Amino acid sequence: MTYYTDLGIDASANLETIKRHYVRTAYDNSFNKDLCKHLAIAFLVLTTDRSKYDAFLRQPSSTYTIPSNIQACDPQTVFEAAFNDVAQIVEVPVNKDGSKMSSLYTVLGTISGGMLGFIVGGPVGAVGLAVAGGAAGNMRDVHGKSAYEVFLDMEEEKRKEIMDRVVFVAGIASRVL
Repeated sequence: MTYYTDLGIDASANLETIKRHYVRTAYDNSFNKDLCKHLAIAFLVLTTDRSKYDAFLRQPSSTYTIPSNIQACDPQTVFEAAFNDVAQIVEVPVNKDGSKMSSLYTVLGTISGGMLGFIVGGPVGAVGLAVAGGAAGNMRDVHGKSAYEVFLDMEEEKRKEIMDRVVFVAGIASRVL
């Protein structure tokens, strides 16, 4: 079996297909922690180390070593990042006057987040921070203000809940990186 067959995809699958199949397969098997870990590794290898993995498949006598930062991944964090990316709204947001809203900040956030993530955490960091940067950029595109400004406009209880989750995720990320 290969990571492709584990995710139910063909070796020619594009990035979007890999993400969608990973999310569906991981969700369907969420009760099995070992399988979820394996699926997260398969997803990360196919999205960040694919050329080396494909070279290994072409030369079965060679060996493929999973990068340590991928091997140490937290399956829940990987799933949440992939799920959020797949679940983004497909419709083009519209301004109050009915004109189409730009997605400039979403694109810029994804690119800059991915670059910073690669510098800080290699391929896994690039995927994670690209998703986070895209989400922050999307917030500016939709709300017309930064994530921090939207955060400040929230009720106190909602802000506390978000901060608790940020601290939790930061703790996980520090152990992985």
